Amino acid sequence: MRLFNFRKYYYHFLFLIVLCIGLRGILVSDGLLGHNWDFTFPYPKSLFSRIYILSTYTWLDFNLGSRQTFTLSHLVPNILLSFIGHATTPIIATKLLLVTIITVSYHSYKKLLDYLVASYHINYLTSYLYAFSPFLF
Repeated sequence: MRLFNFRKYYYHFLFLIVLCIGLRGILVSDGLLGHNWDFTFPYPKSLFSRIYILSTYTWLDFNLGSRQTFTLSHLVPNILLSFIGHATTPIIATKLLLVTIITVSYHSYKKLLDYLVASYHINYLTSYLYAFSPFLF
C-alpha cells in the first residue's frame, strides 16, 4: 500500500511548479507589488495594517474622497489582507495575495469545468490558462 498517490496529484504538482517558475521574479524580490492604473498597497506597515480604513474612502467626481457605503466588496478582502500584513509584512502579504488569487482561480475553474463537462485531462490545461490569464488582474 502506497502512502501517497503521486499520479492522482500530478497535475496539481505541475501547477505548483509552473506557478513558482512563472512568479520567480516576484517571489524573490524584496520590493512591494502594485499596478499603475489603480493603486499600490501602502509600503509602511503602519498604513498597511490600516488598509481596511483606507479602502472605505473612494474617489468619485461628485463626492471626492468621502466615505461610501457600497465598498463591502473591497472591504472584506482588505480586512483579511490587513490582518495578514499585520501578522507578517506588507511585502509577504501582497505576494501571498497574488499566489492565492492564481491558485484559487486554477482550482475553481477546474471544478467548474468538471461540473459543466466531464472530467477530462484537458480541463487541467484550460485551468492553467485561466489561472495565468492577465485579465484576472
